[in-house]
Amino acid sequence: MATGFMVASAVYGAYSANEAGKDAAAGGKRNERLSRLETAEKARRLEMQQERELGTARVGYAASGFSPGGTSELYLDELAAEQERELQWLKTTGASIAGAESKRGRDAQSQANAQSVSTLLAGAAGASSSYSQFGWGF
Repeated sequence: MATGFMVASAVYGAYSANEAGKDAAAGGKRNERLSRLETAEKARRLEMQQERELGTARVGYAASGFSPGGTSELYLDELAAEQERELQWLKTTGASIAGAESKRGRDAQSQANAQSVSTLLAGAAGASSSYSQFGWGF
């Protein structure tokens, strides 16, 4: 009877670890999706802010009487290029963070799967030991 309990306990422990692994993987995917959505929203807001900044600079040059071209145009081009670099950096780091969230979930699932196998093997070893004590052996 104790042997049966050991086996049942090992099976339940392995099942529980396996389910925890599935939950961890699903959580990782969910966090990845949320991170991607957050990055997309930050990028959208940054683009709007950058358009306002660039527009304000253009209006400022126009209102001051500077003619288009020369230094003012060079400044506006450099401002637009820097804004694009900033936006690309945000998207790249956001994608990296999202990938890390997913990997964290997969790693937790792998760890839970290993624990599941370990639990089953420990239960089998315990059952084998109990059977050996009675001379039944495998």
